[in-house]
Amino acid sequence: MDSVSLLKCTEMAIGSDDLSQKHEELISLNSSIKKLEYTLSNIGESLRTEQQQNQRLQTDVQTFKERQELNDKINSLKGKKIWILYQNSLTDFNVLKEQENKLLKNKHEEEKVVAPLKKAVDRLEASLGKYKDQASKLRSSIVSKTSLIAKKYTSDRENADTACNEIAIEIEANQRIEQERLTRLQQLENRIRAAESELEECRREQTIDPDVVQQEIASLNRKKTEVNRQIVETNLLDEQDTASRAELLRRIENSNNELKRMEVMRVARLKFLERFFPDVFKTLRFFEKDENKAKLKGKLWEPPILHVFVDDLKYGSVAEKHIRASDLTAFYCEHKDDVYTVSDLVAKEFKARVSVIHHVCPHGFRKPKSSFSKEFMQKYHFEKVLIDLIQAPDYYMSYLVPTFKPENVPMGGASLDQLMDKIMDETDLKAFYSEEYAYFIKTSSYSGSKFSTCTHLNTPRIFTNKINENEQNKLKDAVVHAEADVKKFEAAIQLRSAGLRKLEDEKASIDTQIREIRSKADHYSKLESRVKAMNQQARNLEAEKKDLGELVNRAAQRSCARRMTQLESVEAGEKSMAVVGYEGLNQYIVKKQLSTLQSKIITKQNQYEEAKTNIVALTVNLFISHFIMCPNTSCLISVQT
Repeated sequence: MDSVSLLKCTEMAIGSDDLSQKHEELISLNSSIKKLEYTLSNIGESLRTEQQQNQRLQTDVQTFKERQELNDKINSLKGKKIWILYQNSLTDFNVLKEQENKLLKNKHEEEKVVAPLKKAVDRLEASLGKYKDQASKLRSSIVSKTSLIAKKYTSDRENADTACNEIAIEIEANQRIEQERLTRLQQLENRIRAAESELEECRREQTIDPDVVQQEIASLNRKKTEVNRQIVETNLLDEQDTASRAELLRRIENSNNELKRMEVMRVARLKFLERFFPDVFKTLRFFEKDENKAKLKGKLWEPPILHVFVDDLKYGSVAEKHIRASDLTAFYCEHKDDVYTVSDLVAKEFKARVSVIHHVCPHGFRKPKSSFSKEFMQKYHFEKVLIDLIQAPDYYMSYLVPTFKPENVPMGGASLDQLMDKIMDETDLKAFYSEEYAYFIKTSSYSGSKFSTCTHLNTPRIFTNKINENEQNKLKDAVVHAEADVKKFEAAIQLRSAGLRKLEDEKASIDTQIREIRSKADHYSKLESRVKAMNQQARNLEAEKKDLGELVNRAAQRSCARRMTQLESVEAGEKSMAVVGYEGLNQYIVKKQLSTLQSKIITKQNQYEEAKTNIVALTVNLFISHFIMCPNTSCLISVQT
């Protein structure tokens, strides 16, 4: 209870009846006074703000009045300034008008001097054009005639030189051909002597007897046949060993592929979890990290779906029917507290729920055997027991056995349907399976009678393959033995390859000897043919001999005739150049006249340019006199307008 409530209770207890009412009125009056004080404070603050704003406005009004007075004074001074400018501009205008009249007078005088000079310059330039045309025509005529004479002389000289050079080249070619013929003849004679000496040496050695050559070749062919037989036998053994080695390698590859398929089963189960049990898959990935495992007190076992398999694929649906999917996808903890820890972590991380089971593997656990005798199995046509099909680590098996009792679950073929009544009457079985159906026998608690149910088994989704560690070990051992056999075959092939190389070398040596013998016989026959051909070539070269003296005399006569033709052309050109020289004298006279006329034109042009310069100077002075006082003049013009 606060102090206000305590005071009210005290007043009600010891005070009069109207004390509480007066107290309430006092409280309301007090709050009214506070509101009025707050309103008075706001009004006073507003009054101070308005007073300050009023002072600022008074200062602005005073400043505006002073500015208005200054603007009036400025407008008055501007009116006086226009009249003063008018007086000054009028005085300047009169002075400039006088200067302009003087400049116009001087300009007219200079223009009277320029007109006659312009006419004289035009007349002289017309005469200059005529003389230039005459000089250009004379120059073109002389140049064209001179170029024709020079071209004719050059053409005749080049033709004569070309003809003489061709004659000289022809002589040199004949001399070179004769020299080459002599050289080839000498070389041919040397080769003939060398070939004849080699033939004589072969005859002395007696290596060309056909009988001896055939005997040696036959002996070498027999050796070659024996070597070929040994090579064929060696190659046959190599082919057999190579085929055996290839067969072993194929078996090794098949075994390795089978092992890979067994290892891939875990990947297939993981994909099944990811597709149908995503929360279990996420939890599995979550606890693969070491930092998450460290949060647990004991070991966390993966779901049995990744480690439990069946040996016979046709009974996979039986295992899936008998073992609950919730137990196959659950996580197993060895420490009891980890059940809650795992559940909390999964709920916090993924907002999901997974099944977590606490289970401790009993010490010395062993997988139990079937509880049925061989006679029992044969009597009721049972083929296997579920415990014999399941393959799993001992930890998982220690949970599955007491929970689902697979050692008491027999399985058989299609004939079980006919023996259903017999099995129900003579045995205590609660459940058994065929490849396609599940049979369950129940006893009524009231009448004690038995009745059975039969359900069709679904297609297995989990137990569709098997991974057997013993079978893997057998496959690995088979691969090791096969690889050892492959190495033995490779060693035998390598050992025989050394002998095969020796046989191949021996065969190559025999072939070389046979080729050498045959090459000697072929060489002797080729030598005889070559000597005959070279003798024929020597006779042909002797027949090709030419008379060089006669050829040189005829060439000299042709060269002399060409030079005489060139001399006649030079004399004709000399006469033509004399005529061109006379025309050149006329061109010289015209050039002198042209030079004199150009000097006169230059003198007149200088006088004309000087007069034009004076006129331009007067024009510039006149312009300056107009605009030297541009502001005053413009003001004057505006006032006059």
